[in-house]
Order: sequence, then C-alpha cells, then structure tokens
Amino acid sequence: HEGMNTHMYIFDTGIYPDHSDWIRHDLESRIGEGIICTGTATDYTTTDHGSHVASIAAGKAFGIAKGATIHPIQVLDANGEGSTASLLCGMEKLLADGIA
Repeated sequence: HEGMNTHMYIFDTGIYPDHSDWIRHDLESRIGEGIICTGTATDYTTTDHGSHVASIAAGKAFGIAKGATIHPIQVLDANGEGSTASLLCGMEKLLADGIA
C-alpha cells in the first residue's frame, strides 16, 4: 500500500475520526494522535473540509497515500477561520513529534 509507515499531518478543520476511509484492511484505525489548536473541537456535522482534504491525501478509496497514518491538526474552526497562534500550535505538534 502506498504510504505505509508514513505519517500525514492534516492542518485544517479537523477530521471525522470514525469515517470508513481511515480503517485499514485489518480493521484498525489509521488515525494517529492529533491536536486541537482552536480551543474547541469542530462539530463534524457542520464542516467536513478537513475530512475531505484527508481523503484526498490518504483516503482508503481514492487517496494518494492510502496506507499512511493520519494526524488531524485542527487549526481552523467550523467557519474555516484560524489564527497565527493556532498555526504555531500545530507546528509545535510537529516539532514535538520530531517531524519538522
């Protein structure tokens, strides 16, 4: 599978964690540890932009890296708005994970 043993950090509105696109063939989730940098979690019923982006990047059906672990980094709220502070929070997560 493309993207096995890789990690994708999706900076967006967060993702719907229970979507079938994130389930591996062994029925384990491909969602890794993420972080909410906006103060409150997005209501996934009002926005699905982050899930859409994650599906393009790593979705099981049509994603580029179908086997990658997905780390949701919520830096935008349900209105798609964020701040410099929320982006820095996300970058700190990358640094903490030893990625950047």
